[in-house]
Amino acid sequence: MGAADGGSFLGLMTPICRAVHGGLTGAGAKVDLHADHCMPRGRLTAMTVVTDHPRCRVLLVEDDAPIREMTKDILNEDGFDVLDVGDAETALGCLKQGPFDLLVSDVGLPGMDGRDLATLATTLHPAMPILLVTGYAGQAGARPDFLACGIKLLRKPFTLSQLLSTVRALV
Repeated sequence: MGAADGGSFLGLMTPICRAVHGGLTGAGAKVDLHADHCMPRGRLTAMTVVTDHPRCRVLLVEDDAPIREMTKDILNEDGFDVLDVGDAETALGCLKQGPFDLLVSDVGLPGMDGRDLATLATTLHPAMPILLVTGYAGQAGARPDFLACGIKLLRKPFTLSQLLSTVRALV
């Protein structure tokens, strides 16, 4: 099967690799596949799969559990290593324990809000990009002082494609 018949072997095998191996780790991950039963000319002993980005650690902060789980699943499926928490205080503790490649946080969190968390996160890890997600920013999100350098805003509702392209652009 190739490009001439509407698909590529790599395109077909990548979802299988993800299902069998729980995700691809790192750019250029090497996965051994044995395809004796489906390839009449012999077997494929190795395949190199290249992801669009290296495996990055993402700290996801969202108080709505179903949204948090869905977002985590989407990012994991795209190759990100996601630690998810439900509030800013827990996230701050995680940030103090070690670096992350990206912080993704809802703005409207109970207790400390996502914008305040972003300020503290920037103090701890000045080079770490931050994505704030909200459906309520309204005029606040338009203020020049709301988004500091390295902080981006994604307004709800957004598509999965918008989420992934924004996250990829930040890492």
